[in-house]
Amino acid sequence: MRRRPARRDRTRRRPAPGRRPVRGRTRDRRRPGGRGGAPHTGRRGTLTADGAVLAAGLGHRGIGGAATAVEVPLRPVHGDVLRLRVRPEQLLPGESHLITRTVRGLVHGRQVYLVPRADGTLVVGASAREDGLAGTSAGAVLDLLADAAAILPAVRECELVEITTAARPGTPDDAPRVLAVPEAPGAVVATGFHRHGILLAPWAAGRILELLHARLKEIA
Repeated sequence: MRRRPARRDRTRRRPAPGRRPVRGRTRDRRRPGGRGGAPHTGRRGTLTADGAVLAAGLGHRGIGGAATAVEVPLRPVHGDVLRLRVRPEQLLPGESHLITRTVRGLVHGRQVYLVPRADGTLVVGASAREDGLAGTSAGAVLDLLADAAAILPAVRECELVEITTAARPGTPDDAPRVLAVPEAPGAVVATGFHRHGILLAPWAAGRILELLHARLKEIA
């Protein structure tokens, strides 16, 4: 079984025409003059842009510069996700998986979901805990397996192949923060999405565009 502190999306996508991805660590967000911003990326040098979205999650405080002028109280909400492998002998002739779509449930007041993957694995998640433990919680894994088995008993016969543990950025009221940076026109901070980042992505994108357009008009 593999344990990973966080799982990265390794899907490779071609950048849009006229754009190129740049990997690096942002240390600062400045406004050197004029209309552009400049997120500093260490060895990659300084990049300028009319607008910048600072979506560093729990790393917001580490960006430095004007970005930290926007105080966002964040707390880590740790979560554990399991990946199980379905064994061939668990399937009937003609079956490719135990389930064919995502199943969500509530067991003893705890939310749990099961997601079938094309590679024959089953994803079970996700815990939400604030116990200060950055590593994997044995109790959380136990609860996830028990809750998943209560919904799909065949889970007990699967192979546990991977555990992913990571921290979500949470705010005191669990509401996300999408805010303009007053000291750096053209910069927007977006963080605090807790466990609802994907669900809130359309709203967040719209709000970010509103703030960027408003700020760029002010300094045009």
